[in-house]
Amino acid sequence: MIRQIEKARKWILIILFFAFIFTVFFYLTASADIEVSDVEKRELAQNPDLSIENVSSGEYMDDFESYFLDQFPGRNIWLKSYLQYQQMTNKTYIFDYYVSDANWIIPKPSYSEPSSHIDDAVKNLNEFASTMKSEGKEVHFASLPHKVNTIDILPSYIEEGKGIEKKDYFFSKFDHENIPMVDVGKEFKEEYTDEELKERYFKTDHHWNMYGAFEGYQKVASLLSNNSAYYTPINEDESDYELTCQNDKQFIGSYNNQLYLTVDATGEKICHMLPKDDLFDRYQITWNGKDRSFKQVYGTDIFRDNNPVDFGGLYMNNTAEIKIENPAVKEESRLLILKDSYANPIAFHVAQHFSDTTVYDIRYNDDQILTEYIADKDFDVVLFLYNDAMLQGESFRFSTPMKEETK
Repeated sequence: MIRQIEKARKWILIILFFAFIFTVFFYLTASADIEVSDVEKRELAQNPDLSIENVSSGEYMDDFESYFLDQFPGRNIWLKSYLQYQQMTNKTYIFDYYVSDANWIIPKPSYSEPSSHIDDAVKNLNEFASTMKSEGKEVHFASLPHKVNTIDILPSYIEEGKGIEKKDYFFSKFDHENIPMVDVGKEFKEEYTDEELKERYFKTDHHWNMYGAFEGYQKVASLLSNNSAYYTPINEDESDYELTCQNDKQFIGSYNNQLYLTVDATGEKICHMLPKDDLFDRYQITWNGKDRSFKQVYGTDIFRDNNPVDFGGLYMNNTAEIKIENPAVKEESRLLILKDSYANPIAFHVAQHFSDTTVYDIRYNDDQILTEYIADKDFDVVLFLYNDAMLQGESFRFSTPMKEETK
């Protein structure tokens, strides 16, 4: 009797195994492959070509394994369940993110020491500024405060990362004589308590919110006002702006997206600070060579009444180039903004003070050499708007094409 039961169990397991294989095979065959993971921000593996050459080389099985893992039925549900299980077991890091009791998300700190990559970046910057100055152009640098270097969220038993040490190392080699600069993060820390700093950042995203970004813009405007011959004072008082918030919408933070939206994002400040004179609506804007209105470029999720909202849709998505003509400044003044995503909420604010502004992201112009691009233009001012966790890498390659350097 016992043997019969064991034999029946084996057959049941075999039948269940083959039923599982058949179900997965049917799913993969009948359903369309998912091309991109919105959560992981990457392309997913697609069904590999079945050929004698691929099978004999072993490449087919390797590719099929990646395909199977990426296209597994209910993959996102399984991953989300696994994340929730990790949260229940009080793991310190979940997918290399720490989540506080108040639902603040912060990535695992970096403990690597300052490296030659930072040396290369600041050397390139100093040489670039020297060249621009010899050509009669101004260069200004605003260090914008990344969340990981600004807010103390991690518990005391976790060792602090090396972010501030790397920033200090960068600026120890910075050409302060030739490049007027403002360290917005340093000023924030001198002016605000930890709790006040938290009011200026998203809990579930890696960026600052409008409260922090607008104060950052004011410090950038002060830098330009004190050091640039081309700056025009427009809408300099906070009373010239109107704050509007959309707190009835759901916010999808970049960190929370990596955690499959398992963290409660209630209370995120989904806000804009726009000039009362509607100057932004009067800008003439060219987005990657196409004419656009302000509301087709900035705040698209809000102006189209989308829900949920992410950082790019709330402010501006990263893109290669935006040109802005400002009718409020009559005397010609041409600004080039070199930026990362921290500048996205405030690039249009900075553009108020110049007749023509080009917003340019080196990371999205990997087939172009910046110095050659500038040689074809007639800029008066170059302004860096870089966050202080991005002080090395591709954004500091000014005279060599990135594709060539990364081969």
